[in-house]
Order: sequence, then structure tokens, then C-alpha cells
Amino acid sequence: MRPLSQPRAALSALLAAALLLAACAAPQASGFTALTTDRTIVQLAEGLALSVSPAALTPDFEVNLQAWSDAQLTAESAQGPAAAAFAARPPALTLASSIFTLEARGTRPAQVFLSVITPSAADAAEFDLYGWDGQAWSFLPSEPKGGQRVAAVAALPQAVALFRSVPPSPLAWVRLAPGDTLPVGAPVDALLLGGVTLNPNGSLGGVLPNLPPGLAAPLYPIIQADGAQIAAALADPAARAAQIQLLAQLAAGGNFAGLALDYRGLPAAAAADFTAFVGALHTQLKAQNHALLVFVDLGDPATGVPASAVDLPALGAAADAVLARLPARPDSLGDGSAELLLRQAANRVERGKLRAVTSALALVGDVQPPRGLGQTEALAALGNAQASGWADTQYVNQPVTVTLSGGYQT
Repeated sequence: MRPLSQPRAALSALLAAALLLAACAAPQASGFTALTTDRTIVQLAEGLALSVSPAALTPDFEVNLQAWSDAQLTAESAQGPAAAAFAARPPALTLASSIFTLEARGTRPAQVFLSVITPSAADAAEFDLYGWDGQAWSFLPSEPKGGQRVAAVAALPQAVALFRSVPPSPLAWVRLAPGDTLPVGAPVDALLLGGVTLNPNGSLGGVLPNLPPGLAAPLYPIIQADGAQIAAALADPAARAAQIQLLAQLAAGGNFAGLALDYRGLPAAAAADFTAFVGALHTQLKAQNHALLVFVDLGDPATGVPASAVDLPALGAAADAVLARLPARPDSLGDGSAELLLRQAANRVERGKLRAVTSALALVGDVQPPRGLGQTEALAALGNAQASGWADTQYVNQPVTVTLSGGYQT
């Protein structure tokens, strides 16, 4: 007869292995921690910290934070919100931290700060925070501070993690105005079509440029408007709804991939109305399978040119792309100021939605900010060509002098 000690030993070994697997599959629950005036921050050794300003604290707010590593989330037994969030990682993003789950109970504060430590020896500006709401990951505007990314949120996500964007392939989008000519076979990825204006009375005016036949690039008409003149219409729900229907009809009436809004000079008081308008228009266009792009000015601190008075994080969340104009100064591309503005914009808008906009126009450099010249105006400075030494019969190497009346010689 076999001794009973062997099966018991085997059973003990199996039980120990099962407990080990369970420990790998899920972190130990830390339980809920109350935030008080004496303890306004809760943190995990894996790199997450949650804090609340003492002025915003509520008397019964408690949180339970857990960190989930790749090994835990790839285990066959992994389940729950962290496993669902891990499985739904966006393909254009690379996970750069544990996935942190957040449970809360009690009265939520109006604002909570979340910070995640970035990998050592890495630039915190290269990473972004994303939150999981149980269905999808979404970008959380955040700032790089002391080797961390710090976000202020009004609604606590179910999970949060640090991601690094996968650099996309460069795209060349070109703006074409009426009268401009696009060379056949020009290497453009999309065309932004100027010429359409939204009038203060809510009607559309202008014409779109002529396009060469057989063009395959996506087309986006630009809707230009004077922000100061249409601010009242944006504040009126009925006028706003009528404007949305008008623009949706424009998008549906042509072979367009979507629309681009260029509402310059919006007063700061209209920022919330403009955000609401963009969100509603995006919903309408998305139902039609059209995209919505929004131009914004990043400003230029060196010359005092202000940035657009808009809620940039809200616009970034509402639109499909934000077309961010760089300073008109050519030297801003070399002195680091344009790069700094783009880095600041990337803190507030998802990098995959951010497009840098610069100009290839000739500039009048004796004014600040420099003013761009259209093709006709730029060439007008050259004047008319006047030839001398020209004869009815010309011989090889016979000199001919051409003088430009504008003072430029060739």
C-alpha cells in the first residue's frame, strides 16, 4: 500500500502553485482610503498618486487604487476593468506604465489630481495620460512636472495609464484658394479649399477653387468667419442649430471628406458657445461620415500676437483634428518658440489630432506680425518686364537686358 503522505504532498504543491498563479493574476486589494485635511494624497509605489486640494475636499470621499502590470494582465485568469482596458489599448499608442484602476465612494470632489511617474531617464513631455471609462480610452490633458504627467479631472476614470504615441507617417495638407493652380500629380495628402465665408446673417458666400479632374486627395472646404460678428449667433441656440444644418448640407452636397472651421477673432466670452457648436456640428457630420477640422492660432509671445480665445482641450475632444497655426515669423521655426508652442498644445490636445500649420506665402517683413502676400500681390512688386537690346533678329550670345519696373533686376 502506498503511503498517504505522497498524495498530500502533491496536493499541497498544487495548492501552492494555484495560490502563486492567483497572486500573479491580481494585485492584493489595498482597500479604501479616506482623503482628509490631514491626508490629501493617496499613492502607489508603482507610480500613481491621487490628490485633492484641501479646499475641494468632501467629508466622505474614499478611494481604492490598484496597479496592474503587463504580467498580471496577460495572465489567462485576468479579468475585470483592468483586463478590459488592457485588451482595448489603442493601436496608435504604446503602454508605458502599469494600468491603474480607481474606485471611489462617497461625495466626489469637483476636481481631482492624478499623476503618473514617467519612465526614468525619459522626457516626460513624450508621454500622455489616458483614462478608461469602461468602454474606451480617452486623452486626459496633462502637464509634465518633475518626471510625472499630472492631470486635473472632474470625473474620475475607472482606470488611468501612461502611453507614448507611435509617430505617424508625415502628411502634407495644402490650402488652395480660388485662383490658385494645383499642378497635376502634386504630392498632397489632403486639400483644404478656401473661398467660402459664413456671413453675419447666417448665409454662406464665396466660391470654391477649381480643381483638376481625377483628383483623389480628400477635400475639406474651409468655412471662414469673423468671430466677433457671429458670436451672437453662436450664443443663440436656434441660430446655432440653423448654422449646423447649413454646414451639414454643404458637406453632404459635394464630394468632401469633411469641413474645416476657421472662425478668427472669437471673443473670450464666446468660447463655451463655440465649443458647444463644434460638438453639435461634429455629431451631425459624423452621422454623415464626414470629419470636422478646426483652425486655432497658437499666438506668438515674442510679438504679442494672442492665441485664439478658445477652450483648446474641449475643442480637441470635440473635433477630429485641430489645425494649429504657428507664428508667422519665419525665425520662430529656428529659435525654438514654435516648438515650445506645439509642446504646450500637445499637453492639451491629443497628439494624433494635432496638425501644425505654417505658411509658404511671401511675407512683408517690416510689420509685426509679418503679413503674408498672395501670389498676385507678391508678383506685383516685381512690376512689368521691359527689354532693351532686342532686335527683330537675334544672334547667339547677343546680350538682351530685361529690367523690371518694380526695381528688381534679373
